[in-house]
Amino acid sequence: MHHVTQICQAAWEAYEFLQKEAMVFEDLLQVSHRWTPDMTEWHDEVKYIQIRDYQLSVDKLEALVVQWLFELAKVNLSGTGESVPCPAHSRLTVFLDLGYKLWMHFSKTLQTRCAAIKTALKRYNATAAKIDPPRPKLDWTDIMEYGTLAEFELLHWGACEEIRESAWADQVNHQVAIYGLRVE
Repeated sequence: MHHVTQICQAAWEAYEFLQKEAMVFEDLLQVSHRWTPDMTEWHDEVKYIQIRDYQLSVDKLEALVVQWLFELAKVNLSGTGESVPCPAHSRLTVFLDLGYKLWMHFSKTLQTRCAAIKTALKRYNATAAKIDPPRPKLDWTDIMEYGTLAEFELLHWGACEEIRESAWADQVNHQVAIYGLRVE
């Protein structure tokens, strides 16, 4: 019981310390009153934090996919060889003409990267649902279909209402433009 009392005492002392520090900062910044959940400033800040979390999750997802594409490019450096499916996506195939140890290294790296992408994708979906209006939910196949960084930029710009409502931001129009560029 004595141990629990010590923990409670330490928590109370930490609370008092932080309360005093907050008061010092409020005096320093000349804060006249604290925001409460019924104030517009509070709601504006919550919205800002949600958009920022969304943008950070898109950044992380984009970085992991780019790293994964670089790993695939390393594997493809050898040219042609044995066809091996991606550990996380059955339709994607990489070609290997490498030694067994190097192949195992690349395989483990790709599996780790795929797991990290799936985790980042879960975070993206969680933050996208909190934005008002909610952003589209993505799954693994959506990510694997992204062939360019411009498609990730579309997710970034989705935080701005006027851009999301533009004709070029419509998913169907966007896909038509991509297919048109691929045909050329």
